[in-house]
Amino acid sequence: MLFAERERVLYRVNPLAEVICQLRFPTILRIREGQLAEFQDTIRSDYPIYTDQEPSIQIPMQLTKELADIIGRINFPVPMGLVTRRFSTKDSSRFISLSDEFVAIANTKYERWELFREEIVKAERALKGVYQPAFYSRVGLRYRDVISRDRLELSSVGWHELLQPYIVAELGDQSLLGAIGRIQTRAVIVISEIPDGQITLTHGLTKSAGSDEECYMIDADFAVERKEGVSEPFEILDKFHKLAGRLFRWAITEKLHNAMGPRPI
Repeated sequence: MLFAERERVLYRVNPLAEVICQLRFPTILRIREGQLAEFQDTIRSDYPIYTDQEPSIQIPMQLTKELADIIGRINFPVPMGLVTRRFSTKDSSRFISLSDEFVAIANTKYERWELFREEIVKAERALKGVYQPAFYSRVGLRYRDVISRDRLELSSVGWHELLQPYIVAELGDQSLLGAIGRIQTRAVIVISEIPDGQITLTHGLTKSAGSDEECYMIDADFAVERKEGVSEPFEILDKFHKLAGRLFRWAITEKLHNAMGPRPI
């Protein structure tokens, strides 16, 4: 079994910054052409705010400032297939993103799986009802945790006391205390109990939103990709959810677990 079984809990100080579910499918031209009214009508009561999200143009760092400024001012037309439509809640904490090749549901105020799963069901039902995707080529569920020692009143505690040795790496060396400006590790982990399943695990130091506090990010992206399609996306998502909780507990120490105020469900 991948990662040990653990009691499921809710944390009083929730480290989750964002949870995203994505379902990819073969290109649907009706979405690319902007035929969105029926889809919006299906979800508008819960997601009333509509915006277009255009991809940003990345300017190579080696360009001179003058040339970069010129390129930045040019209004390049964005191909329709690259535009993502976003339908948000009033407080913008949850949204559905729709493109011609995927639908994604994101939540920045995640509480518990059952509530988020209901939103995935709504989005998937609307997608099927309006566009009838042929199949799902990728099913993904991503959890991004950001651990803030300030929020936990653990500012003076080293990362080696909060994270397991196989996670903390060089941060566990006291001779390097305060000397490491940046560190990030990426691993791809095969999920043997889920055919074609894998986890892309990225973790390392990051900055807290709106401050210079040094935080630690644990970003776990669970996915199944199949050219012939995935027949039971929700069965796979439920398994991903269980694995996500076990992975997080595998990465942290009991000291950090207790500091976040766990409450059994």
